[in-house]
Amino acid sequence: MFQGPKGTPGPTEGKELRGYEEHMAEFLSAVRKRTPTRASAEVAHRSCALVHLAEIAFRTRGRFDFDPKTERFTDCDEANQLLSKKYRPPFGLPDVA
Repeated sequence: MFQGPKGTPGPTEGKELRGYEEHMAEFLSAVRKRTPTRASAEVAHRSCALVHLAEIAFRTRGRFDFDPKTERFTDCDEANQLLSKKYRPPFGLPDVA
């Protein structure tokens, strides 16, 4: 449950979340049956990336040039450092060259 300022109910409190139940049911079914989801992994990655890029811009100096092929900022090392984080061993992500 989302709590707004001073513990007040959030904007979706008491309202049905648009499509959330159907989305989760489809995702869990795909996991259980080991079948593909409706959205490809690339579509999901790019959708989430937009949110992460906006957060990085908000936390740093604002506007950037981003290279979608390398998935790096071309002009800001500070922003590039926020593209990933250090994971606690033994968890982590493989290095991709």
